[in-house]
Amino acid sequence: MGILSALPIIGNIIGGPVSKIIDNLGEDDRREFERAMQRIDNEYRLKIAQIETNKAEAAHSSIFVAGWRPFVGWACGFVFIAAAAVAIFGAFVGMTPEQIAALSEAKAMMFPVLMGLLGLGGMRSFEKFKGVARENMK
Repeated sequence: MGILSALPIIGNIIGGPVSKIIDNLGEDDRREFERAMQRIDNEYRLKIAQIETNKAEAAHSSIFVAGWRPFVGWACGFVFIAAAAVAIFGAFVGMTPEQIAALSEAKAMMFPVLMGLLGLGGMRSFEKFKGVARENMK
């Protein structure tokens, strides 16, 4: 029974510093959790702000503000048609292979843009299918 009566005294001697170390470990975890939550909140607010900007652009009545995708789509289409036509007809009028290759480079630069637009166009078709697309473009 002698050792059992000494346990509270030993616990008080050891418990104070150990308790502070354990509390500090918990405090560090809490701070890290708060930082992570702050980062998540900042990302969320940034995405919400971007969505609101997109809504404002899409709601605009001018085709030059709300219709940038059609313009870029037409530009990409023009580059593809012009590159093909000039490559075909250029061979007959004496264009060099280097000049024809330059057209292929222009086409290669526009291809990722067009593929991105086609992906967005697919989403637009999905919106129309679901009945949430705007039909009041001017």
